[in-house]
Amino acid sequence: ACGAALAARFRGKGEVALTPTWPLGAPWYGQWAPDLGHLQQFNGRPLMITAGGELLLPGRPLDQGRLEDAIVLHPSMAFRAVLGPAPDGLAPVGAIHDQYRREVLLLGQDHSDLQFRLRMRATSLRLRNPIAVLPGGMTGTIGDTVDAEASFNAGVFQLASRNGKAVRTRRIPVSASWGWSLVLPWDYALGPEVRLLTGLWVAGLLGMLAYWSFLAGGPALALVPVAAGVVLSVIPYLAEFPAVHWSEWVAAATGIALGVFGARSAQGTGEVAAAQAPDVHGPESRTAG
Repeated sequence: ACGAALAARFRGKGEVALTPTWPLGAPWYGQWAPDLGHLQQFNGRPLMITAGGELLLPGRPLDQGRLEDAIVLHPSMAFRAVLGPAPDGLAPVGAIHDQYRREVLLLGQDHSDLQFRLRMRATSLRLRNPIAVLPGGMTGTIGDTVDAEASFNAGVFQLASRNGKAVRTRRIPVSASWGWSLVLPWDYALGPEVRLLTGLWVAGLLGMLAYWSFLAGGPALALVPVAAGVVLSVIPYLAEFPAVHWSEWVAAATGIALGVFGARSAQGTGEVAAAQAPDVHGPESRTAG
């Protein structure tokens, strides 16, 4: 029961961490290709940047009420920019920070990828803030003009870019099972491998729960499918997140099966060892009895 509660609690914290939050009470500033110190510098030239559908002007306090309403309604950023040499790390093309340097939105280039992030509760919890990535979204040669946009709505990241006739898009539904990515010692962009890594995390979590529940026996084992249903279905529904990807259900079933198999193997090994253990009283003790 404790294990099931822990699994649900951990996933519930993931749901909370993956919801947007906005720094209020201080002016916001629009930034074009800012030099933030801890990030790379964009080597191209921005031509136009919007946020929440509103034109973003660099270096000026923004119309706070209007921009806040626009971004809360439609958290998004878009730009048109001329490409320069590709940066070695994340370089913001457009960003919004408040006067205390708290990040609100950021859309930029990392090598040939397009990356987008917005402030989520993970930041307030001292966890890693998720970064959505469109692989190859900034592919091109120096001097090319790229149109790019990214948004987060109803628990789904949407990214798109266009360079001439080359159009790339990606849709990334959020999963509370991304909890593993929030505690990494480095920033992690949610690339195509995110489902595999999430599946391994789900399988490991429910596999351990199944292992100990099987060894405990009785009604404890019935908690495993209940915990899987709560973790993968009930909590996302209550949090109004997208339904989890089918790969998480497969990972859950695989993890439970492996956990039960491991527990049965351990139990069988223990029974064999007990049967083969020598009689500590010896034959003389049995004769005397």
